Amino acid sequence: MAAIMGAGTLVGVGWNAWSGRGFVLGQSVFVQAGDEVIEPLEAKARLDRGALFLDARPADFWKMSHIPGAFSLPEEGFDKAFAELEPKLRGTFNIVVYCSGYGCEASHIVARKLREKGIHAAILSEGWPALHAILRLALGGFFLYASLDKIAAPAAFARIVYQWQIAGPVPSNLVAVTLPWIEALAGVLLVAGLWKREAAAVIAVLLLVFLVAAGSVMARGIDVENCGCVSTAKTEEPAWWKGVGWFLVARNLAFLGAALVLVRVEPRTGLAKEAAPLPAA
Repeated sequence: MAAIMGAGTLVGVGWNAWSGRGFVLGQSVFVQAGDEVIEPLEAKARLDRGALFLDARPADFWKMSHIPGAFSLPEEGFDKAFAELEPKLRGTFNIVVYCSGYGCEASHIVARKLREKGIHAAILSEGWPALHAILRLALGGFFLYASLDKIAAPAAFARIVYQWQIAGPVPSNLVAVTLPWIEALAGVLLVAGLWKREAAAVIAVLLLVFLVAAGSVMARGIDVENCGCVSTAKTEEPAWWKGVGWFLVARNLAFLGAALVLVRVEPRTGLAKEAAPLPAA
């Protein structure tokens, strides 16, 4: 298996280098001749020097959040937005365009359209930090959804907790009536963007407890057909994704990784946190 993977890798890299159809592996495929691409630290330095930032994402995204002082110049609707911003754009030589990350081409397209009009703009290579928002909404939404059925049917959830055989009836009852509300509150806070780090830390602790409990159940050979993760309904037919098993462990490890990113990693560049509004041009 390793030999096949190694051979395929060598052939792929060689084909990219000598076929005439390849591309530069050390940079984004979006980069074309004439593009000036800058890293986040350079973008922050330019922002501190009063650079004009342009948000190439759709206008609705700009309305939700953007680098303080940035103007909306979306790829779609470029001509209309450009007509409104043209006096500002022609009044400065320090312009940076960004979008939602390295997978977004809009900033490159907008920069080229500006170049066609005689205006140079640098492109922020990593864009507006979207990873935290995606993880926050996905993790918070899942835990909020997972809590609803358990809140609605606490007795049914208590029966499921019993099946794990971790503690006696009274501690299990306490878990059944409190755990769903903890999940719901943490989920709401993440979705709302309030106390994000604290809410993610709570979820990370819960996931660690779930992983230890799941390991105990699997080690003891206990068959739990419905883990009670998102539903208290009885399972008519056993399903590998509903019970306590390796799928549950893998999923919780992935969720734990996302929670730790939210707890430990700051949104990149610090543009949103530290920047002051840009002066009017």
